[in-house]
Amino acid sequence: MNVRQNLGAILLITCISVIALAETPGGNRADSDAAAASAPTTAGSRDLFYGGDFGSYYMQAGQAFLKNDIPAAIAAFQKALEIAPGHAALMFDMAQAYAAAGDTKNAIAMLNRVADKKLACDPTAVPVFDKMRDDPQFKAVAGRIALNDPPVNKSSVAFTVKEKDLIPEGIAWDPVSKTLFLSSIYKRKIVAIENDGRAWDFTTDGQDGLMQVLGMKVDAERRVLWVASYLTPRQGGSAAIHKYDLRTRKLIRKYEVDGKQRPHLFNDLAFTPAGDLYFTDSEAGAVWRIPHDNDELEVFIQPGTFLYPNGIALAADGKRLFVASWAAGISVVDLANRKVSQLPYSADTAPVEIDGLYLWKDSLIGVQNGTGSARVLRFYMNPAQDRILRQEVLESRNPLFEIPTTGTITDDGTFYYIANAQLRKLNGATIAPMDQLNEVKILKQALQ
Repeated sequence: MNVRQNLGAILLITCISVIALAETPGGNRADSDAAAASAPTTAGSRDLFYGGDFGSYYMQAGQAFLKNDIPAAIAAFQKALEIAPGHAALMFDMAQAYAAAGDTKNAIAMLNRVADKKLACDPTAVPVFDKMRDDPQFKAVAGRIALNDPPVNKSSVAFTVKEKDLIPEGIAWDPVSKTLFLSSIYKRKIVAIENDGRAWDFTTDGQDGLMQVLGMKVDAERRVLWVASYLTPRQGGSAAIHKYDLRTRKLIRKYEVDGKQRPHLFNDLAFTPAGDLYFTDSEAGAVWRIPHDNDELEVFIQPGTFLYPNGIALAADGKRLFVASWAAGISVVDLANRKVSQLPYSADTAPVEIDGLYLWKDSLIGVQNGTGSARVLRFYMNPAQDRILRQEVLESRNPLFEIPTTGTITDDGTFYYIANAQLRKLNGATIAPMDQLNEVKILKQALQ
């Protein structure tokens, strides 16, 4: 689940609703983008734009913008962008702010930076740019951005689940039984999908205290299905990890944290060969773990370190985690010393707004669903897996897309992923009428 669908009381959706962001003028912006993308930092540093100051400025600006106080929003978002100068989605938001203020020159300049970053945001679809539509420079930059998002349709439908009201979010693959597992936010259950497409309930609704079910991972060696579930802040903000025996389908243990002090949202998971489980807490901005040796829930990276951490994947060396968060793009967590740094990336890539995140060879597969057109991207890294060199669009503008969320990769390199989570058709405990819901589509694509 992405921050754009769940960020407190303020819904801020880049390229869909207008967000006020601003930039401090002056300086060589290309140089600052490159510096922001390449300088490693440690948790707690103001330059590391995860939680802390960045999140505070961002929320202040969003609140001011909703009150139509554009000057106050610009002032707050200036400070946010100073902390995150290379953030492609913020650049688009910045262009919207300039447009709202009537500053066409700076709005177009910022849109050109968006085009350079290969972000798929269509300014012609955003009303705040309406007064600029006849400007030749606006038409030119809109054309540049459109080139970033051509239709790319390499995926095919693998499975169709007829249960329309699941609101699925997580998916996992068991290589032993050749079974896919699909999580349901609305029905609070887990669905199993056989190779022949037959779907059946691995758990019943709310079984074993399941809440809204999100990420899942299969530890095939130990025959365990790890499952994350949570309650929204309005529902109490609790979160839990459920450990299921794949042989018996019985719950082995439930690890729960309540939301009395702060809300929690256990979102996505990864585990090491030794069986240590790591998972993101999106609401708290933290990473937790359950070590295999003591089997107890513990905080690994402190709350507030990230702004909405989401997808998580283990590096090939088994010594680092890749963590996708709304503000920082993709971060690296050293498992030995818990140091957090940003994964450097080339100036023409946009590893932001990532939901599901997966390692495949020397690349990361990311489902980008929080900004502009939803896409599946492949970020190619160097052999040391400590820098992104380039990105490739694997899927974009698929007519089945209705907020794709997460996926799973089989041993032969087939990437299965949820095409239509339909998250915007669920509002709290209220779901859209059945005639407005669609059958769930699981797509697949062979990775090279």
